[in-house]
Amino acid sequence: METPRKEENRKKNQKMLQKNNAAYLRQREKANARKRKFLDKMTEEQKEMKRAKDREYYKKKKEERKVKKIADMTEREKRKQRKDWRIASKKYREKKKGVANIVNNTPPQSDDDLAVITAERKQVGRRTVRKDRAKAYRRIKKQEEAIIHMKRKIQSLKKKLKRRDAKMKTVPSPIRKVDALIKGIHVPPEVRKRLIYSEVLTTQLQERADSFPKNSKEREAFHKCVSGSTLRKYKMLHMAKRILPDRPKGRNYKSILKSDAKIREIVLKKEVRQKVIDFFERDDVSRMCPSKRDSVKHDGIRKQRRVL
Repeated sequence: METPRKEENRKKNQKMLQKNNAAYLRQREKANARKRKFLDKMTEEQKEMKRAKDREYYKKKKEERKVKKIADMTEREKRKQRKDWRIASKKYREKKKGVANIVNNTPPQSDDDLAVITAERKQVGRRTVRKDRAKAYRRIKKQEEAIIHMKRKIQSLKKKLKRRDAKMKTVPSPIRKVDALIKGIHVPPEVRKRLIYSEVLTTQLQERADSFPKNSKEREAFHKCVSGSTLRKYKMLHMAKRILPDRPKGRNYKSILKSDAKIREIVLKKEVRQKVIDFFERDDVSRMCPSKRDSVKHDGIRKQRRVL
């Protein structure tokens, strides 16, 4: 016994199978439209291949007795089949005749029609050109940005390589320095030996100074060792500056590597200083401010401010 749901589905399927049903006709119309669209997109070679394939399929169905021959049909089936053939032949002849009438009765295209078609084609072509050009511009801009990025990266790598090469570059030895200094000059062996000793000592002091951490006691002691009156006497402190950096700023002690030039302070006598003060305090030279707020206090003495 069938359930109500199965019976409902069976009735629905029977209704869909009725060829006169509107839903069935709409379905077939959509299917035919899809088929026509598919066939329109095919080339002539593809269409010929499809026809050959359909013929082979029909021939195979006939061999398997899935398609009845006209001789194997009953009289009723023969009459129905022949009627369908007549209807199909009539449709084919009418369609062929209609196409021939359209071709024969169509007047030749005028110049205006050709101009309209040409203008439309030109417009479509220009639209395609603009689209392709915009695409090319976008691609070029993207490539230019990539080139700029690569150039920056290459420049960064070049600088990095240059810094590494500078760090790995070998420092000339003291002997090479002396040979470059006395090149083309006849120097006695004793003088050359003393020059080499001087360069070796300078190099050793430089290496030792670089090994000390900044602001350390060892560096402070090293500073004191290379300072002295002898270097100042023979004005060699500027040579010591090449070996050791100055002490860090912000502290209240003097650097041992200051310049040899002496700073002379202008010393004025007490009487001269007082005369200068009295001159600027005269009423014809300066003017006293009247407000109480214009007074200043210096060394416990309050005085009124004066303006020149």
